[in-house]
Amino acid sequence: MKALTIWDYAFVISMAIVWFILLYHIFLTFFGYRYFLKSQKIPTDSDELPYYPKVTVLVPAHNEERVIGNTVDAIMRSIYPKDKLEVIVINDSSTDRTGEVLREKAKRYSNLKILEIKPPLGAKGKANALNQ
Repeated sequence: MKALTIWDYAFVISMAIVWFILLYHIFLTFFGYRYFLKSQKIPTDSDELPYYPKVTVLVPAHNEERVIGNTVDAIMRSIYPKDKLEVIVINDSSTDRTGEVLREKAKRYSNLKILEIKPPLGAKGKANALNQ
């Protein structure tokens, strides 16, 4: 019987490593797929959730005449219960028709409130609007 050389040992060790990596990936695939299936069972329909807290959405807006109507409509189309949803749009010193568009939307949606911000002496922008 011939004695094993260093290359024979290297071959056996490399094959063991290859098999270990293969089995490791099979293990990851199996449990990853189980995790994926489990994550698909999260309820997404609003009728399935037992409790809904009151949610307020703050939307800062400055000269958003072209998009603010669609933004408000998109928020109102959410599947969250309308009696638990409040939308406050902060009109930050707009010089276009943003305020008019918002007032038209407020007639349609009872849970929409408009906060008009006049130019302050100090800070401006989104941070100031949200801090009001």
